[in-house]
Amino acid sequence: MPYSVRLLGRDRVRQAFSLIQAIHPNSSLDEWRRYARPRLADRTAHGGPPRRGILALEDQRGCILTLMEFQVETDLYDGRILRCTCLAAVDLLNPRAALRALVHAIRRHAEAMACAAIHVSAPRTLGALTTALVDSGFGIDAAEHRLALHEDPAKAQASLLHA
Repeated sequence: MPYSVRLLGRDRVRQAFSLIQAIHPNSSLDEWRRYARPRLADRTAHGGPPRRGILALEDQRGCILTLMEFQVETDLYDGRILRCTCLAAVDLLNPRAALRALVHAIRRHAEAMACAAIHVSAPRTLGALTTALVDSGFGIDAAEHRLALHEDPAKAQASLLHA
């Protein structure tokens, strides 16, 4: 398979910043480090899968194409869930195989963590990710609405374009 999905480690936070900066050009490396470091996977004492982390979808050369944050949570309706948030993704010419690998990895992780459901948030501009999720049996269940308080109007407009 030409694509792989693995946990983002501390040693690759700087490499992942290239993708973050491509999507959010006003972000600094320090901001990204402050955001990413507390979210990186901690190895559990019993050697099981981590309850939180950032997954990196990579091509065969190790180039990071998508970053997906995840965390095991308790949901009022579904019980134990794996909540995933797409942090950044490049627009691939042929995304089907790449996103199938990502969805498969998310599902495996949720099953390993004994989750009853998976909730995924992704920008609406990533139609290919939505298609891959729906093709894998996901339903569109909710909309996320965003209001940025105290934000520069120019930055808000750029943010809206990437939402």
